[in-house]
Amino acid sequence: MINKNKVYKILVAEDEEVNYYYIQNLLEEFSGLNYKLLHAANGLEAIDLCNKNQDIDLILLDIRMPLLNGIDAAKEIRIKNSRVPIVIQSAYSTLTDKSNANAAGCTDFIMKPLEPITFKNMLKKYLQ
Repeated sequence: MINKNKVYKILVAEDEEVNYYYIQNLLEEFSGLNYKLLHAANGLEAIDLCNKNQDIDLILLDIRMPLLNGIDAAKEIRIKNSRVPIVIQSAYSTLTDKSNANAAGCTDFIMKPLEPITFKNMLKKYLQ
């Protein structure tokens, strides 16, 4: 259950600005959450932000990013943080991608473009 009094820290690793702003807009319009949003433009930045912010409540990783993809970033993040929910986002959904995400320790896999109701349900599921 979402705690309305908590400020949730959410990391969005997304190299496409328009996709990042879309997620930001979904959070503002549909979540009803108090949140602090962290943005990484690639997998290396995502790892760095996770190392500097051990209290992140949810990570959304784009599967395809420059420098380091979402799957490899998830593997590195899992080494130091086994509890945080990591959700891979992809416009391309193959069984291999889903299998690789699962093997990397990702909690879930969602398709882009994100549907508002799917996004809201995902937040309810993973933010405690």
